[in-house]
Amino acid sequence: MKIILVETFKLRAVTSLIITIIFFLHPALSQAALSGIGEEGDWIIFKELEEPVFCGILGVPSNSTYLRNGQKVNVDRGTHRLSISLIGGTNGIVSFEAGFPIDNQNNVLITIDGRSFNLYTDPNGEVEDYAWPNHFEELNIINALKAGSQAQITSNSRRGTKVTDIFSLKGVTRGLQRAKESCSNS
Repeated sequence: MKIILVETFKLRAVTSLIITIIFFLHPALSQAALSGIGEEGDWIIFKELEEPVFCGILGVPSNSTYLRNGQKVNVDRGTHRLSISLIGGTNGIVSFEAGFPIDNQNNVLITIDGRSFNLYTDPNGEVEDYAWPNHFEELNIINALKAGSQAQITSNSRRGTKVTDIFSLKGVTRGLQRAKESCSNS
């Protein structure tokens, strides 16, 4: 069981890294390899054009709060978003990019309209700023995201900052449909 979980984390880590590189680190690669399909509600729909072709959606928080020792603080933060990638016929791979090294002593919690799920960091510590759900909970999370109106993700940085991100879920269902249609037309 542990081998399967480690291999699942490796696949998720590679997928998340590819998305990060495409979107933010190399504009020329972004234009050549990625097609922005459009927006649906508060979500961006994307398609990777090179092999392996995959599609998905991503959302950014509508609001974020930062607390250290119970006091509000301002922080510099990297890219932060919630995404669902459709790869190789999967129902979707959910990932959260925090924009900072996550304290791996505390799980990340996603709460969707009152229903909570744990997200986990890379057990090998190679990918410090991402968290993913247990594979067996993934479809439940995707269904909750589709049915819900708001998601809250609570995480802790290694510096001790408690971060709460609020995401609107307007457009998740239709965005996933459009992403899936785009990938099936490849």
